[in-house]
Amino acid sequence: MAKFRESFKKRADFLRLKDCGASFVARFFIANAAPAREIPARYGITASLSTFDNSVKRNRARRLMREWLRLEADALDPGKDYSFVLRAAILNAKREEGVKELKKVLEKLI
Repeated sequence: MAKFRESFKKRADFLRLKDCGASFVARFFIANAAPAREIPARYGITASLSTFDNSVKRNRARRLMREWLRLEADALDPGKDYSFVLRAAILNAKREEGVKELKKVLEKLI
């Protein structure tokens, strides 16, 4: 199982991934990946106020994404940092759909 540190939270990390990394738009999220600066790699999750109108929905979306990442930890490249910008459709996603979508995106980002 891949080992990841805590997620990053600084804006500069998110901007670095967006500007210099590969990007893929999926149904439930937008994924960005770039070579990691430190090993093991990190990940970041963004759930914006403009997409999710209250904190309950934002927190639920983050929990869903973290669960999918936990289930697909082996598919994540330990040499890359990842950021995920969550979309509103994630709230209606089933676990199987989300994991399948994440797996497809990670294959394209490698």
